[in-house]
Amino acid sequence: MARGSGTDRYHEVFGDCAFMRTVLATLLVLFLSLTAAAQQRFAYRDGDASLTASSRLVSLAFASPADLEAALEGVSGLEGVETMLPLRRRAILRVVEGGLSEVLQSLQARSGLTDVHPVWLVNGRDVADARYLLTDELIVAFQAGVQVEEQQAILRSRGLASQGPVPGIEGAYLVTVRQGLDAWDAARALDRLEDVRFAHANWLRRLPLRDTIPNDPLFANQWHLKNTGQGGGVPNADIRAVQAWDLALGAGTTIAVIDTGVDSSHPDLVVAPQGFDPLLGAGPGMGDDVGSHGTSCAGVAAAIGDNATLVTGVAPQAQVLPIRLIQGAGFGTASEESACFTWASDQGADVITNSWGPDGIPFPLPPLVEQAFLYCLQNGRGGRGAPIFWAAGNGNEDMAPDAYVSSPYTIAVGAQTNQNLRASYSDFGAALDFLAPSSGGTRSINTLLPNGGWTLLFGGTSASSPCAAGVAALMISAAPNLTWTQVRDILRATAAKIQSSVAAYDATGHSLTYGYGRVNADAAVQAAMATLPQALHLQMYTTGVGDIVIGITHMGPLHEFLMAFSQQIYAPMGTGPLFGVGLDAFITLSRPPGTIPFHHWADANGEFFWGAMGLPAGLTVQATAVEITGTYAWEVSNVVQVTF
Repeated sequence: MARGSGTDRYHEVFGDCAFMRTVLATLLVLFLSLTAAAQQRFAYRDGDASLTASSRLVSLAFASPADLEAALEGVSGLEGVETMLPLRRRAILRVVEGGLSEVLQSLQARSGLTDVHPVWLVNGRDVADARYLLTDELIVAFQAGVQVEEQQAILRSRGLASQGPVPGIEGAYLVTVRQGLDAWDAARALDRLEDVRFAHANWLRRLPLRDTIPNDPLFANQWHLKNTGQGGGVPNADIRAVQAWDLALGAGTTIAVIDTGVDSSHPDLVVAPQGFDPLLGAGPGMGDDVGSHGTSCAGVAAAIGDNATLVTGVAPQAQVLPIRLIQGAGFGTASEESACFTWASDQGADVITNSWGPDGIPFPLPPLVEQAFLYCLQNGRGGRGAPIFWAAGNGNEDMAPDAYVSSPYTIAVGAQTNQNLRASYSDFGAALDFLAPSSGGTRSINTLLPNGGWTLLFGGTSASSPCAAGVAALMISAAPNLTWTQVRDILRATAAKIQSSVAAYDATGHSLTYGYGRVNADAAVQAAMATLPQALHLQMYTTGVGDIVIGITHMGPLHEFLMAFSQQIYAPMGTGPLFGVGLDAFITLSRPPGTIPFHHWADANGEFFWGAMGLPAGLTVQATAVEITGTYAWEVSNVVQVTF
């Protein structure tokens, strides 16, 4: 039997070749469009902003910094942590080119991590303000007339858990998706329902504040606070002071300036009424400037901001404590130096800055002065310690022979220019902590002079030390319980790694010439605030089938707590015959109708987790937790509402 031709057989199976090409092309276009759609989204409603999945950035949530560190160990394809959001316990990671898929799969399988997703970029732009981070939350608002039972049924059928109503918005709820689900996809599915008014992912995105620009007439010259490229500088080669001022201004802090004294009558400084001179003692005027160096240092650290006068300091609401150690020919003794430090500590100095010492010769540290350093660190600020900042030196030499600046009890600050480079004169070495702005580029530092004056020509590491000290004052004003070592360690950890190609940062992040990088006031203040005690927090989850998981965090270790569930969802906690929460019947521990008191103790980490099954489906309750913190003292958590 003769076989048919290949062409006939092809037509028999596939039909007309032109038709098949059309079908295949259509399928290819459909596949590509679906693939592109998976990589593109809108933000809240169709057409508002085009979001594209980054191929290099991953966002995630972590239970604790230790969990994050452990989870990232051994993950191939990671370049490092791009951004930390310590208050939210989230991080943005940068991955190598082409490594996104592998990194996502690896991180999603690690314990201690949640919400592992690509970062989404507005119009594909990889800049901080264009980054959208997908969380496990969405917002849904139901149409008027949809009953609560119907609302909860819609959520339960999709495996979603309500965290309670959105205050002030009728029919709107904050909703959590189960681990592994995509909140954007879930919100989009809800948004298509007739019973839903709107639904959208609860994106985490940066909300940039309009820059806090003080009205001081010379602020435009102060590139170290806001570098716009003025005078031939590199834009953004500054300490991000403007951003930090949205969080702290240094109010309530005192910066001791041990130098030639400070002009106590300068209109652009708040100077403590008592000054000190180790030869003459303490009193009004005893710390007045006998030169100009000390006033210039004080201006860098703490010139008054937004007073329409001259310049602004890094900590524009801090007070200056004037100490006149150096005068005349500049001679001094160890006992005089020691007296300056102990007096500063006793007077309540929060930060101490020093911009003195020789270049080119060894500068041994007398044991008496070293003990004075320890006095400040052990007794200052109620035992938390007053950090001591020191100008690294201007000899372009190893600072090791200078026992003051290389002491483990001081913080060594080198100089960075307005062109984002280490100043050529700045000393270097293993003891260098970080750089702060000063002269050496095309601009110096604009600061104050005595008799109400000012200068554009202050520089050297003399300017760098009070600059960093001002950042420390911002940190302490935001988080007063910081210890001096926390201040130092946070400044190191948050410093910007500038000039990586030449700095040769080691595995610990340190460079012999750049230290840990350039001081970053914004990041340092945020990290300082993350050390503050966190509020008692209650979470409740249910899949809607009669089960419940309760989590309470941020209690004291082994602290006793109470919890109440109320079925009276139309009377918010604290306003009806509920369990009281200290607002109604808490003191008598009464048990009003409709409530179920719950009494237990936190674990050694200040946490409590509990789960149960068999609860009646359809029951909607509110709950709150009350931590017993002392005799007749308690703290109340947030209120959570769920439907089983």
